[in-house]
Order: sequence, then structure tokens, then C-alpha cells
Amino acid sequence: MAPSGLAAAAGGLLLDRLHHWAQVRAAAPALVYLAAAEHESDRLDYATLAHRVEALAAALRQHAAGAGPVLVATRSELLYLLGLLA
Repeated sequence: MAPSGLAAAAGGLLLDRLHHWAQVRAAAPALVYLAAAEHESDRLDYATLAHRVEALAAALRQHAAGAGPVLVATRSELLYLLGLLA
């Protein structure tokens, strides 16, 4: 089931903006993940972030088509964010 109403509008707007920035500023930092003690542990540019979100969304559509809500359970905050955006 696809989100509806305000959630769908907000999600669509966010993904639209991500795709826009992936086109106009592909190499610019989109996400800098800081681990404990503010140590940078990962960095994604807009193009990479958009690509990873699209790849995860495609995998979720393939494996969970029509199954209803999907639980995103991961130990990584970065992977959780990708799942949320997918």
C-alpha cells in the first residue's frame, strides 16, 4: 500500500528535491555521518545517495510487492535513513 495524503506529499517532495540535487550538484556532500565523538565515518554525495535510495526502493518493490508495510530494522543509522527514503 502506497502512502497517501500528507505523508505521500512530504515523501514525494523530499525525493523530488533529492533527485534535483543529484542532477545539479551530483558530487556535493548530501550526508555526512558522524560516529561517536564526532568522528566522520561515512559521507555520501547527492548522486550516490539518490542511487542507493533508488536501488533499495527497487529491491523492496520486488521482494515485498503487495505485502503491506515493511519494517526497516538495521543497526546502522545510515542504512535506516536509506530505508526511510526508499
